[in-house]
Amino acid sequence: MPVQVLLTETAGRLLDERAARVEPAVEQVRMQRDGRLRIDGREVDAGAVQPEVAFATGDMFFRGGAAPWFELLLSLESLRWFQSPAAGYIALYDRLFERGVRVTGAHVNAIPIAEYVIQAVLAHFQRAQEWAAARAAHEWRPHEFREV
Repeated sequence: MPVQVLLTETAGRLLDERAARVEPAVEQVRMQRDGRLRIDGREVDAGAVQPEVAFATGDMFFRGGAAPWFELLLSLESLRWFQSPAAGYIALYDRLFERGVRVTGAHVNAIPIAEYVIQAVLAHFQRAQEWAAARAAHEWRPHEFREV
């Protein structure tokens, strides 16, 4: 019997590209941005689905669809695992944790965040604003800075 998975439309398209390599078999429940659900292209009622897994993509935060997604997610008694596109903690996870739902987050931002932190530390300790001011004034002015 296939595992029913709730997916955003974007995640569904990504899974389509890899469907032959997915084991066990997956029945996709795709949520449109307006909250409508589809299985194999046909519209279904939320009461007719029982996904054990939900896989969201970040586009729902930026292009709409987050509200109906999380409303459904919180109502699913069958849910056992939610893969979030968020890099950090979101307060609604508490309601999932209380029900024993496993929540995993994205690590796609790990390198950009690490690089941002390194840049910010260097800018602070080397007082980058002084270098920028001298450059804007077309002046060479040495200044003291702390090595990291």
